[in-house]
Amino acid sequence: MIESSDLICALNALLQGKFPGIRLYGNDVSDGMERPYFFVECVPGGITYETINFVKQSCFLKITYRQKAPDEADGLKKVREIRDAIGLKFCVGIRKLNVKSYSYDYVGEYNNILQISIDLEWYDNLYLPPEGAMIESVDMALRKGDT
Repeated sequence: MIESSDLICALNALLQGKFPGIRLYGNDVSDGMERPYFFVECVPGGITYETINFVKQSCFLKITYRQKAPDEADGLKKVREIRDAIGLKFCVGIRKLNVKSYSYDYVGEYNNILQISIDLEWYDNLYLPPEGAMIESVDMALRKGDT
């Protein structure tokens, strides 16, 4: 089953590989962030039980890009580069999650801080094998006349 921490780790690895000179921060950091940086977070979208063993999950990955100074051209370049790096499927370990949508907006007091949103959707298998010892062999004898 994919956890939020798996998604954050996969996104951090993608960003670090694509932009090695830009720092990464998450919800565990509240001050002392040095620009430029990406602030990465995972916002759960919900869980829908499809059957007793399968769930459909969704979330939004948000990337906030804080530049040294506002630069729209650089921000739009990051939008394209990140979109191209993610593609139609977001890789988390051996899994490939559906990218439902990819969008960006500007946030902050002056609407000059770029924020990218990636809407993901995937299915997880909740089946757990029964606990206990498995039967390794069965001895059986048939008697004549038994049906």
